[in-house]
Amino acid sequence: MNRMKTFCAVVAMLVLPVAASSSTGWEIGVESVAPTGDFEEIAGGGGGLYAQSLIRVNDDLLATTYVGAIAYGGVQVFGAEFQWYGYPITVGGAYYINGVDYGGLFVKANVGLLYKIGTVEFLGQEEDETDTGYVLSPGVGWDFGKVNVTADYNLGNDDWTWFAIKVAYRFGQ
Repeated sequence: MNRMKTFCAVVAMLVLPVAASSSTGWEIGVESVAPTGDFEEIAGGGGGLYAQSLIRVNDDLLATTYVGAIAYGGVQVFGAEFQWYGYPITVGGAYYINGVDYGGLFVKANVGLLYKIGTVEFLGQEEDETDTGYVLSPGVGWDFGKVNVTADYNLGNDDWTWFAIKVAYRFGQ
């Protein structure tokens, strides 16, 4: 958990000042995640935090930059305990069906890097393994003004797939 706190602090220092100066705004959110597919066999449900910058492209489209930190629940297999952490850094967009100014329904997609950390503890010994891959996150959401709710499905390399429900508070808009 210390890795997640350190990562979040670094992200906040680097991303939030840039995002706050953008013409549209930025968001801070929480997410609940559930691994799917083969990833579900070695990871449990979890949660995370994220920051996202939003830049207005036109009346219907926002460009986004997303940085997140996710901790998946640990699972035990044959006496070994597995713990997984994911740190997605993506860019993308959100298309508002009725226009950005009116909020409501939007569709979104992001693509970028996924930094992954896995720990395995067996007979008192702990090993870490890290990898960097890609992630694609299509989704749909509802903008209530300062608060929005999003559901997305995340497709990463090496069978890292998960479903996420996100709630964010928007600043600077």
